[in-house]
Amino acid sequence: SSSFEGALMVRVMAEENIAERTRFRLMLKRRKAERLKAEAAERAAMERAVTAKQRERFEVASARRAAELAARREEYKREMDRMTA
Repeated sequence: SSSFEGALMVRVMAEENIAERTRFRLMLKRRKAERLKAEAAERAAMERAVTAKQRERFEVASARRAAELAARREEYKREMDRMTA
């Protein structure tokens, strides 16, 4: 009986882990889609930007987003390390 309960508990924990990883991957997919959409909009706006001041504003925003993306990738790495540990 106790070995059955132990096996059942292990299975439940494994299923919860799979569910958590699935949610995590879906969140990443959604984030990536949002980022690609924003980057496309930014490229279109940059092509329309005429003055140097407008271009500079887009470049500053782009650099900030790149830094945020690097931070999110670091967070992703830590989360994957936690889930696979």
